[in-house]
Amino acid sequence: MTYDHHIDVAEALTLLFWAQNAQDLALVDEATEEQPESMMRILFLCELLFAPEDCALLLDHQVTSGETVRDLLAAGAAGIARLEAVLTESFRDQAPREIYNQGGAAPCPVLELQFLLRLLEARREDDFQWRNPLSGNCEPIDAGDARLAQAVFSAGMKLDEGNLCELIVGALQDRAEVVRYIAARMVTSLSDASPVLSTLSQLSSDAIAFVRRAALETLSLVNSRADVVDSIAAFSHDPDPALRRLVVKLLLENEAMYCDYRRLIHLAFDPEPEIAKIARAYFSPSDIQRYLRLLAQLASRGGALHQRELEILAKPANLRRSLRRQVFIQRFSRLAPFRDAHQLARTVEALETCATDLDPSFWHEAAALVHDRTRPVVEQSLAMLHAKAKVGV
Repeated sequence: MTYDHHIDVAEALTLLFWAQNAQDLALVDEATEEQPESMMRILFLCELLFAPEDCALLLDHQVTSGETVRDLLAAGAAGIARLEAVLTESFRDQAPREIYNQGGAAPCPVLELQFLLRLLEARREDDFQWRNPLSGNCEPIDAGDARLAQAVFSAGMKLDEGNLCELIVGALQDRAEVVRYIAARMVTSLSDASPVLSTLSQLSSDAIAFVRRAALETLSLVNSRADVVDSIAAFSHDPDPALRRLVVKLLLENEAMYCDYRRLIHLAFDPEPEIAKIARAYFSPSDIQRYLRLLAQLASRGGALHQRELEILAKPANLRRSLRRQVFIQRFSRLAPFRDAHQLARTVEALETCATDLDPSFWHEAAALVHDRTRPVVEQSLAMLHAKAKVGV
């Protein structure tokens, strides 16, 4: 959303203030028409000074002695100027200096923390516009991601452990990889990382490799707890072989670390020969056969599998051809009726990449299953929709 016209600003303020009745709607619209630039700054100030749950009562919020936001908006240009001035002063008292290039004393650590938490939450919204309300035209924040990362790190140095945990959890979920990276590194400053481990572990599926590495390396420094071991094991499926090697080093080669090796047995089939060789030293042939059997059962029932697990089953060296054919035909028959496009695509990709020995008859049978089992679901849904439409439902 861009605010290039007072109508856009008025609409955004109407939503922000939860203006419901005609009088409040007219008040916001008239104030925006009279002072569009000031109202735009008020919008950006309020978005970061107040939590979303507090905005429903914002029009009745007492700004000065005996004056509410509603009163000041109704007072015309002078009232709007007073409202902008009060909000700007409050903003200066809370906003991190690293982001907004303002001088003066650093804000109170707790106020700065609450400001950063509101900013981090606002950034999760797709249409959030990050502007600088202290600049003349509310320009976008230059190099905002790097500035935010610096502000998070600086604020964290001034907080007690409980508040620091809250900041780290918020930053680990930020849209910017540099912010998530800094937050992952900050975990090592905690004496007890328990409150952040769940969120940190979610970075095992992060799209950015250096963020995943930071998370895994941080976990390796606090790996004295069983729940940390489970979090490290989640990285054993990472696409980066360097991270999988680190998992092997942390969990298999470290005698002081207890781990349920069954969670790592898939590494015995790793595409990196070095990783597979080390992993196989920890598993007996019967362990490996048992794993393959369980994996085949899960696949034939249509269960959700990692791409690498599907590739393990598809490779000729791991299952005889007749059994692989049976497993994957059953898998297609289970997945197709539910139109599980993601798992279907994974399965086809694994077979195409690894199952070089399957003949055309297999592919013909698989294609027929997907077509015949999927089409009735679509047709049934369409028939129901048409029937509803005819009776006006």
